Amino acid sequence: MDKQANDSKNGFNHSLNKLPAGFLRRLIMACSNPKFYVFPLSEKTSSTVGYFFKLLLLLGAIQVLAGSFFVWNVSGVVGENLMADWPDVYFQNGDLRIQNQSPYSLEIYQDYRIIIDPEGSVNRARLDDDVLAVAVNGRLFARSGPGMFMDFSTRYYEETKGAPEILVDTAFISDWLPYFRIALIFSLAALTLLELLFSSILRIVLISSGGIIARDNVPEDPGWGQLLLVSAYAITPVLIVQTVLFPLRLAGINIPYAEFITLVAGIVWVYFAINHYQENIEQFGTSSPPDTPENREI
Repeated sequence: MDKQANDSKNGFNHSLNKLPAGFLRRLIMACSNPKFYVFPLSEKTSSTVGYFFKLLLLLGAIQVLAGSFFVWNVSGVVGENLMADWPDVYFQNGDLRIQNQSPYSLEIYQDYRIIIDPEGSVNRARLDDDVLAVAVNGRLFARSGPGMFMDFSTRYYEETKGAPEILVDTAFISDWLPYFRIALIFSLAALTLLELLFSSILRIVLISSGGIIARDNVPEDPGWGQLLLVSAYAITPVLIVQTVLFPLRLAGINIPYAEFITLVAGIVWVYFAINHYQENIEQFGTSSPPDTPENREI
């Protein structure tokens, strides 16, 4: 029995020694070996938190780069379409007028359009979902959902009485488009990182439920705080799948239930990790791993 336990212990240590030290080792072990999860149960909270934020920075940077590439290309196509078909639009004191027939429909990307309607003759509730924005006299309506538009009022221009008329033509668009594209990228980066942070925290709490179920079978129950530390590692494959799917989602390619399946897999992963908790105690004689130079590198 002792020989079997020693062989298992040596095999566990050998599996660790095959991997690079530090963050990369933790990432690989978090995706490949449930026995690794004995370490988060016994290590300092700061180590797990440090790993979690390094993981977010790495995968967040990948998502931001992918999103920035997508936004830059799409906004470039939009700019070309605007430059090709944009009418001369005059704006003064909140009032719009165009020299072309009103309402004027302009295709900006694939089948998506914007409508310039100074006279307000378009019924927005009946517009197809391919209409992204409607510019009405003094107001701008941007698509916020099926049959819904968000109202951006421009009437504040009326406060500047006697202001000169502004001509929004292709030259105006050409001057401001680069700033608009950069602003879009920074906005996307901020929203992507914030969404990744808060969704990851929520997933950690959800994934910890697998440990709550499993610990009923473990004589030495790990506390909920320890389960959260384990879940901070178990979320690793979930976030990797999310990062892989992110560019596809931007391109309009959705894989049904992919992230839900990975979330369930994370819960199951923690469940089996906690079940290994008792096995690790039996192998090592403690809930902590052997105090060896190799394990101190983890």
